[in-house]
Amino acid sequence: MLEFKDSPEPDEFVREKGRKLFSGNVDFLKGVVDMNGLPPADRLEVCFAGRSNVGKSSLINAITGRKSIARACLLYTSDAADE
Repeated sequence: MLEFKDSPEPDEFVREKGRKLFSGNVDFLKGVVDMNGLPPADRLEVCFAGRSNVGKSSLINAITGRKSIARACLLYTSDAADE
């Protein structure tokens, strides 16, 4: 199992830069399942990775202040695909 160390609390400068990162124009460009599908590295980007149904879409929508920049799928899970 991977161990993750706690990060120190960000100072006000870092916190403000993080807030500004998501407060401007945010567009969903593409979702990929393989490294070969990544878009060109021609813009600032943030990647969210994780297992199915852990809240990635909800987190993205919450930090961007938008309701549907990322869509959560309630019908499909990787477990259902394996059956």
